[in-house]
Amino acid sequence: MGHVIARILDELLTSFKKNYKRPRVWIGLLSVFFCLVLLFPYVDSNIFYYSRIQNRIDVLESVMELDEAKINKNLLYKEEYQSILQEIGQQKEYTVNSIWNRFFHISKK
Repeated sequence: MGHVIARILDELLTSFKKNYKRPRVWIGLLSVFFCLVLLFPYVDSNIFYYSRIQNRIDVLESVMELDEAKINKNLLYKEEYQSILQEIGQQKEYTVNSIWNRFFHISKK
């Protein structure tokens, strides 16, 4: 995998050295990048959504299997358990769509 990435970077650098004075190349690259930035939230919400939901369900099942009596007996376990629950609750705040929506909500004001 590292070989492939190194080769791609080498090809990009070679292409950059050959075409750094051609504005059409840069306009094309910027257009592709702009389209990717615009399409990413759509791809994220429609394709990656299901894997995120499955991961959340798996985590929830794992948390529910824990023995709450053992957790409450040990202060370290209890603090860690509360930290995990808090992190699960805040997980939605850090998704691409929520950040995207906050950005556009702020920029519209």
